Amino acid sequence: MSINVGTLDRIARIVVGIALIAFALGLIAPGTGWNWVGRIGVVPILTALFGVCPAYARSGFRRAETALAPGASHHVHQLGDLAPLVGFVAAGNRVRDAVRHMVA
Repeated sequence: MSINVGTLDRIARIVVGIALIAFALGLIAPGTGWNWVGRIGVVPILTALFGVCPAYARSGFRRAETALAPGASHHVHQLGDLAPLVGFVAAGNRVRDAVRHMVA
């Protein structure tokens, strides 16, 4: 498989993976009974380290940087690349608030 996960995507996967593992270890929201779910945090970390996402490969989706033409700027990003990350953060906030409400 070729690399299909870009730099921004890798960073987001590592952050999410670490947060999920911290949840599994009880460092975030201890005693909720759902800490076992955090074990899945290993998956985004592995996909970030190897740069390959099987779900991306199966769907043909590719976020890895490609070679740029001579003279092209390396810092050009499309705003659409940030949309999944923004959506994930917003969903995470809603989940966190729901868990706090259930625990309280």
